[in-house]
Amino acid sequence: MELHKRLREAYPELRFLDKYNLLPPTVLGLAVYLFGGASALFIGFFLSTALLYHGTFTVNSLTHLFGRRRYVTTDTSRNSMLIALITMGEGWHNNHHYYMASTRQGFSGGKSTSLTTL
Repeated sequence: MELHKRLREAYPELRFLDKYNLLPPTVLGLAVYLFGGASALFIGFFLSTALLYHGTFTVNSLTHLFGRRRYVTTDTSRNSMLIALITMGEGWHNNHHYYMASTRQGFSGGKSTSLTTL
């Protein structure tokens, strides 16, 4: 609990987002609607949000069933190259469970399909 309090004090933007958590998606939805109308709102906000959720659920369910276990962990997490390619690197789920502090999902032996770390 003490760490949470220190982090909240150190990062005022997190306090702001915690207090006004509906503001970013509302602003994004409004901006997309103003930029491209109702079809842009559907594709650029609702559809993309649904696809994001499906990608997240896919990683959290399928990578505990299928793939290879590079590291021994206390759960059933696995790495899946197919899911990593579809989700821009998030399929290296066993790596995440083994070394949770790493921001880089593909940190071992050339497995850097995460576009977020390029």
